Amino acid sequence: METNERFLTPRGRERRHNEGMTDVLPVDVRRVEQVDDLETDIRRAEALAKMLDAQFEVAGIKFGLDAIIGLAVPVVGDLVTTAMGCYPVAIARKHNLGRVVVGRMLLNLGVDLAIGAVPIVGDLFDVWRKANLKNIAVLKAAAAKRRGATTLLERDPAALSK
Repeated sequence: METNERFLTPRGRERRHNEGMTDVLPVDVRRVEQVDDLETDIRRAEALAKMLDAQFEVAGIKFGLDAIIGLAVPVVGDLVTTAMGCYPVAIARKHNLGRVVVGRMLLNLGVDLAIGAVPIVGDLFDVWRKANLKNIAVLKAAAAKRRGATTLLERDPAALSK
C-alpha cells in the first residue's frame, strides 16, 4: 500500500496510511446496503407476533408475552407490548402497503390496548383476541395482494393444513 493513499477514520477524519494508524484497512463502512425484502420483514414480524400472542400453551390455550406482561405490570405492560406490536405497522409503512392496511392494524392494536389495560379482564381478552397475529394476517394479505395472488391458497399455502 502506498504511503500517500488516503482514507477516512471511524470519526470521519481523513488520514494517510501510516499516519498514526498503521494497522487500519482503508474500508468505507458507510456503504452498507440495507435489505428491503418484504418477505424477510414479514418473517421477523411473524416471529414477534407469535412471541407476543402464542408462545406458550397451557391446557390447549395459547398465550404469549402480551398477556403475561399485561398481567404482571398493568397498563404500563400493555403500553410496552403495544409499542412492540407496532413493528408490523412500521413494516406496512416501509413497504407502502397502503393506508387501509396501516389503519386496520392500528385499530387492532388500539382495541387491544384499550381493553387490555383493564386488569385481569383485559389480559383474558389479550389471550382470546391475539391482535398481533391478526395484524400479521392483514400484513400477509396485503403482501399477497401486492404480488398479485388472487386465491386463498396463493395467499397462504398453509391454509390447507388449518
